[in-house]
Amino acid sequence: MPPWGWFRPGADSSTSGSLAPGDALAFLDAGADLVQLHSGLVFSGPSLPNRINEAVRWRTETRRSPPPPLRTAPAPTVPPLWLGFLLMGILLIVGGAVALWAGATLVVLPYDLAFLGTARATLAEANPHLLPLIAHDRAGFGGALVADGLAVLALALWGFRRGARWPWTALLVAGVPGVNAYGEPITGPHGGSGQKP
Repeated sequence: MPPWGWFRPGADSSTSGSLAPGDALAFLDAGADLVQLHSGLVFSGPSLPNRINEAVRWRTETRRSPPPPLRTAPAPTVPPLWLGFLLMGILLIVGGAVALWAGATLVVLPYDLAFLGTARATLAEANPHLLPLIAHDRAGFGGALVADGLAVLALALWGFRRGARWPWTALLVAGVPGVNAYGEPITGPHGGSGQKP
């Protein structure tokens, strides 16, 4: 029985209280032949009679014949999140190893020399400390990439794969100072061109 206290089962019509198609269906189930709308049009809008008619039509059609069986499409297969982090860690390690190799052997790559429009010997003659500085820079960059790759592998294998929440916190905590560090070489530690006052 609907929760409306003034409603009497077996009444021929209901005069108000229909704010949704479900309300009208409840009145009709209780024996009403007619449902009048008053405040329902104000609160539910002018499309309420159409929605009630669609609900009545749908209910009568579904009572006549059983609904066809639902065919569900197979869920798309998405690789787990931890596999993406695993792949990223492996790629960081490979990239770091290449940078370490370049810093230890070639130091200056052919496209560097083409961009500068000079030869390796000319750079060594200009300043004997220049090539060791570039080698140190590339080795440091490669080592940092390898360390980052190992950290991402650890997050993937011991955190994300097990469904833990702490890897997200670790990425956030590491990312905030990391993003700040990327901005420092551009503006410098004291702002401006990076020169000390």
